[in-house]
Amino acid sequence: MSGVTWTDGAMSSKSPNATSHDAIAVGRILRGHGIRGEVKVEIWSDVEGRFDRGAELQLRPSAGPVETRRILKVRADRGTLLVKFEGVDGRDHADGLRGAVLEVSEEQVPEAPDGFYYHFQLEGCLVTDAASGELGTVVEVIEDGGGHILRLASRGATLLIPFVDAFLRRVDIASQEIDVELPDGLIESCTSQR
Repeated sequence: MSGVTWTDGAMSSKSPNATSHDAIAVGRILRGHGIRGEVKVEIWSDVEGRFDRGAELQLRPSAGPVETRRILKVRADRGTLLVKFEGVDGRDHADGLRGAVLEVSEEQVPEAPDGFYYHFQLEGCLVTDAASGELGTVVEVIEDGGGHILRLASRGATLLIPFVDAFLRRVDIASQEIDVELPDGLIESCTSQR
């Protein structure tokens, strides 16, 4: 069975929120919290220890240089985390980090189980259909609640195809190739012009 794992890298270097190929986004700072420099963090990873006290993360702000920060304190808060980073003192400093993406290097991401793939591994892959030939390049992996959808960019159009075993013939991450065998009519019904 093939699938997409959410263990790490729900966003990737090829997404709009990160820019370096070997940097994998694992969360995002939503806003400052309180007056002591804590920030509220949206979590994109479930790797054990990723947000533990003492862990180091790269903070990539929307403008400015990337900074490495160590976690001094962390606590759960209704599906998010409240994190106190070393060197972030006071509400103004914490609020200034709003929108910063939290990243780790690709080497820090555990290997996916057989038949499962991270988003960043699928993004950039060329998708080829057995009957129709090259369909386009994966630009995004979308979770729609019932599974995963690959959004492809192809010749001025967008194509959405389900990432399911029934359609997959081969996934080769090393060569960035995905071979599929789609049912008749799916390409036409799932293509939209940009």
